[in-house]
Amino acid sequence: RLMMTSSVYRQTSRPASERGVATDPNNQLLWRMRLRRLDSEAIRDSLLAVSGALDGRMGGPPVLLDARPDGMVVIADKETAGRHKRSVYLLARRAYNLSLLTVFDQPLIATTCARRDTSAVPLQSLALLNDRFVAEQAERLAGRVTLDSGATGEAAVRLAFRLALARAPNPAELKMCTKGLAKQAETYRAAKLAAADADRKALTQLCHTLLNT
Repeated sequence: RLMMTSSVYRQTSRPASERGVATDPNNQLLWRMRLRRLDSEAIRDSLLAVSGALDGRMGGPPVLLDARPDGMVVIADKETAGRHKRSVYLLARRAYNLSLLTVFDQPLIATTCARRDTSAVPLQSLALLNDRFVAEQAERLAGRVTLDSGATGEAAVRLAFRLALARAPNPAELKMCTKGLAKQAETYRAAKLAAADADRKALTQLCHTLLNT
């Protein structure tokens, strides 16, 4: 019978002291929780959950995928009812996975995968910046913030942080994001967008940034 005798997994991942970092920079003594990246499916499911689009229904047919000529594998356009279901329901085929999941080390089922690789490569950041699915969820999150907060400025920034990161912004983040939100909205207004559309697009960009953190 195995027993859990360590409390490291319950401790923060952030270094608690400069002395600790100097003494044990690689955390060999396990004095803090080691950072772990989410698995590919959890990343997609988290984006859906934060935006409010996650379909929690269980069971049913698999969500169909489509391989495009440019090499991208995306959810098929004809897939309407289940496109926001959890990633466990995506069709699994030997040849390909959803491109967003592949970038985050989703294993192919052509061979046995006893243990997943975990990488940190520039392509992951580029995918989160440019993937159409991520942009759609940022727009949905902006809509959720607008609907729930009924306000702009600091109130919208605080709610966006709470929904996306499960925490409040610190004073510096609040000031920077509020200022950036106003500046971006003004840029859109200068481009002849209506005030409401300018505010929404500026908030969408902020939400996209938060989803990339």
